[in-house]
Amino acid sequence: MGIQKLMMNKTRACAILNVKSDVSEEELKKRYHALMMLTHPDSVENHEYPYEAHEINRAYEYLLEHHKDEKRRNELKEKSRIRWNAPQNPNAYAPRDIYQYYDDSDGNRIGLVTIDNGRFMWMPDEEFPLFLKSLHACAKGIIAEDDETKNLDRSDDMSLLADVMYLIAGQFFGVDMALSLMKKGESENVYYCGTMLELSPGASRPKAGSLLYPAAVRDHRLYVRDKSGSELGYLSFKDDRLLFGIVPLFERKAVQVKATVDKSDGKSGSIDVSLYIKKSEENESLALDDVNHRIRERLNG
Repeated sequence: MGIQKLMMNKTRACAILNVKSDVSEEELKKRYHALMMLTHPDSVENHEYPYEAHEINRAYEYLLEHHKDEKRRNELKEKSRIRWNAPQNPNAYAPRDIYQYYDDSDGNRIGLVTIDNGRFMWMPDEEFPLFLKSLHACAKGIIAEDDETKNLDRSDDMSLLADVMYLIAGQFFGVDMALSLMKKGESENVYYCGTMLELSPGASRPKAGSLLYPAAVRDHRLYVRDKSGSELGYLSFKDDRLLFGIVPLFERKAVQVKATVDKSDGKSGSIDVSLYIKKSEENESLALDDVNHRIRERLNG
């Protein structure tokens, strides 16, 4: 009968080999060879060491793989830090962490590492879910720091967290990057994308071909109206990145807007809409900097 595979963790492996948790790879190898000489059946008939050769082998393999994973994490961190060259917004309210996943030797995703920290704008090299995680952590840090100065605890205020996260997203998501996520239109500086009009209760259903106009931005959503001025509902984006990239442009009047209803058949509360935007003249640096004032206002209630 074969030897049952041992359940192993770092604490148990260190105990079996009688080494410290921060043992170097070189020391680990020396210790392993010494224990093999002491316990291996081919070397000795009997020994007084509390563990057998197969247990020592398993512990050694575990710690050796742990060292390899740590080395890969460090190499990834250094490699990413060297190649990370995204532009920065020096006027952003606070720096944010840049995260990256790392894998084990079999290519399985096993963890997350912080590879840099700064006022980096979002670039496609940064996985978008990790960008959102970065914004979330940055917003929590901003609130915690403000709470400390005011002797408050707003760690459970999800509305405040969402508002601050949304505001700093606008500082790290530039106009040109937002437009690059849309399709180029036939006219110069015009871009478009597909959206959905989520009808408000009781709103009239617009006909196909109808023009829609911006009405307001509330709760980080762009609401639209019809030609008569009646508000119909808000636009939802099929690409989550556009929510963080496009909606803030409306708030600071950085784009001109045109929206048309593609089709309006059926009874669904969602209607296909094509959104066209044209970049307006603005000082983007000043616009992004103005967000700092809005963040301070939100923190002050």
